[in-house]
Amino acid sequence: MFVDYNEIPGYKDLMLDFIYDFENVEDFYIKNFRDEETFNDHIQAVSQKKLPHRQKLVEIIKSQYSPYSPSQLTKKNINSLLSNKTFAVVAAQQLGLFGGPLGYFYKIISAVKLSRLLKEKYEDLNFVPVFWLEGEDHGFETVNKTYTYTKESGIKKVEYKNSLTEEENLGSVGDIILDEEIEETAGKLFSMLKKTEHSEQVRELISGAYRIGKTYTEAFRKLLFNLFDEYGLIIFDFNEREPKLLARSLFSETINNREALAMLGIQRSARLEENYHVQLKVHPVNLYLLDKNRRLRLEPHERGFRIGNTRKILSESEILEIINSNPERISPDVILRPIVQDTILPTAVTIAGPNEMNYFPQVIPYYSYFNLETPLLYPRASATLNESFLQKKIEIYNLTPQSIFVLSEKELTDKILRADPNSHINSIFDETEHEIDFAIDRLKEKLFAIDPDLTKDAQEVRDGILKLMAILRKKGERSNASKVQAIIRHSKLLKNQFRPNGKAQEEVINFVYFANKYGLDVLKLIFDELSITSFEHQIINL
Repeated sequence: MFVDYNEIPGYKDLMLDFIYDFENVEDFYIKNFRDEETFNDHIQAVSQKKLPHRQKLVEIIKSQYSPYSPSQLTKKNINSLLSNKTFAVVAAQQLGLFGGPLGYFYKIISAVKLSRLLKEKYEDLNFVPVFWLEGEDHGFETVNKTYTYTKESGIKKVEYKNSLTEEENLGSVGDIILDEEIEETAGKLFSMLKKTEHSEQVRELISGAYRIGKTYTEAFRKLLFNLFDEYGLIIFDFNEREPKLLARSLFSETINNREALAMLGIQRSARLEENYHVQLKVHPVNLYLLDKNRRLRLEPHERGFRIGNTRKILSESEILEIINSNPERISPDVILRPIVQDTILPTAVTIAGPNEMNYFPQVIPYYSYFNLETPLLYPRASATLNESFLQKKIEIYNLTPQSIFVLSEKELTDKILRADPNSHINSIFDETEHEIDFAIDRLKEKLFAIDPDLTKDAQEVRDGILKLMAILRKKGERSNASKVQAIIRHSKLLKNQFRPNGKAQEEVINFVYFANKYGLDVLKLIFDELSITSFEHQIINL
């Protein structure tokens, strides 16, 4: 089943208008993914663009795949990029511990399925899914943890704490080398899960990717390769020298035209803020310098550029020389990253999650500035995996997914109790005892006419009945208390399933829990069930 995003808390107005009321945001996004004519025009415009470095791009990708043995489909997709008729459906995402939350996988599946759909629609063109690894973030604290449901049906955080100092963790997270703590972290994860017939296979999958001595990027990439290579997914790592050679001119332009670019960002953000929120902070320069294992933003200075919050100052000519000679030391920020992506790749469509839908209006003006085709954003599929034992509770309690999304745990419990006519046990007994009193009083009236002494016997009968009722009431109270506790427990389980930690399941829970419980084939089930054309949140029953 599907649920309108408007019925789920947490989604911002900008995203909701992008999906449901595009005319409100047309000036910010330019291209409406729902409009057939716009989509066709966009594909036609993209198909006319020539990418002069296709040969080099394919060489880079093949070099990155040298440690692997890709499937025939992946090889075919890589080689097809040599053709001017092949275009990429791109999903970009930062790295994640043990694969990150489920939404990462939904983004990949969206790219794969949309590629197939476009192939069928545009027979003269070819489309391949590309996953762009965002391994250059320096927010280690945002990628070193994941969450899982536990064997006790709770939610627990799993956190990787390496032996590096806080200062040493300020570089690109993709370059961090996993130490012995990663094995302990994986052990903690699986200790939280019930042991099943699938546990060993899933543990080998995780341990085979997240190994001591591997970088964060290598581990994440290995896991994605093992899970998605059969679907022909091309995984691209930008955080290397060769890919960055292709972006040197863009980096140089960003330095040379920094004032104009900053003004562009400020103006767009100001316009956006009139009716919506502004997700990204605009910076004077959209580049970082990778310096001594740290990723430091370039800040304008009267003598050139200050390197982060250090005292180090480099002149403009020195920065340009680094870009020319050592572009691997340069890293784009979140605003420039899509521009770099679409400079290097023959992008046809960008798969966008909620965050991207919300920040992309701040990015789009830069496309025309750099003479790039304005992207067509396509919302990634969104879903909640709903386990069968909880679906049964939903049906028994006559609930809707919308009510579980919206109501608090207490409100959900109260709703279930109010709907149950047998939940107020004391009122049932009070009402019954009142009826007994009324019946005995009528009986006493009639017996008095026959024999006044019988009224005393009737009173004794009444007292005896009420004593038995008191015993029954206590038993009922105990049973009802147990039932109420069960309802409270079920409400907690349902909230954990639909809104873990108050967020969407796909933003929190790791894939490992479901793979451990249902086997790795659950990924195929999700792939088959996940809709990329509904543009609503989907409930997938397992």
